[in-house]
Amino acid sequence: MRAFLLAIIAVLFVLPTFSQIRHNAGYLLESVEDKLDSAKNYQKILIVAEGNMQVRMYSQNLAKELAKYFKDQKIECKYEFLGDPARTDVNVALEQAKAWKPDAIMRMKPTVSEEKAVRQPKGFTNADNTRNLFGQRNVLVNVFDITLTDAVELVWSAKLSAAYEGADEGIYYRVARGIIVDLKKQNVVGGKLRFNMLDLTTPKSSKAPIL
Repeated sequence: MRAFLLAIIAVLFVLPTFSQIRHNAGYLLESVEDKLDSAKNYQKILIVAEGNMQVRMYSQNLAKELAKYFKDQKIECKYEFLGDPARTDVNVALEQAKAWKPDAIMRMKPTVSEEKAVRQPKGFTNADNTRNLFGQRNVLVNVFDITLTDAVELVWSAKLSAAYEGADEGIYYRVARGIIVDLKKQNVVGGKLRFNMLDLTTPKSSKAPIL
């Protein structure tokens, strides 16, 4: 009985988060509100990530989209995957990556990286609509702690939660857009953005996972 109650409590804590993710284009970005007095004048930003192969795929695709936005800010970007902490000394890998001499480092550290099977409503068995039919979808779930630091200070930090299907390549564009908008909001970057900052709603064509 005790185990059952604990399971129910765990579900109650998890469901609101996934509900928020589902209704926000497949991701949720929770940044620390700490607006800078003046924008940074970075020339080079190094984006690094560590973790399993799922993290590697996600971070590499996200870095590619972020690089496009940083290019608009006249900032050069480079991505390095540091490896799996269970097999590699990621701190040594990070020191080697610093040979590029970046002005700042954006580091993505996963706290959750897994694949979940979720139920998908398919229809009803009879005309009375008395019984639902469900199929199954595989959804990739990643949660990251992201920090942006330079030689002086921690400049920006956020928690990124994403739930998506592997074929949803648009997720990387949407997350990158959300990050760059928040960096602008926090006055980390000062240049113009190449999209409408008010256009932050879920695209009608996007299919966020049902969780």
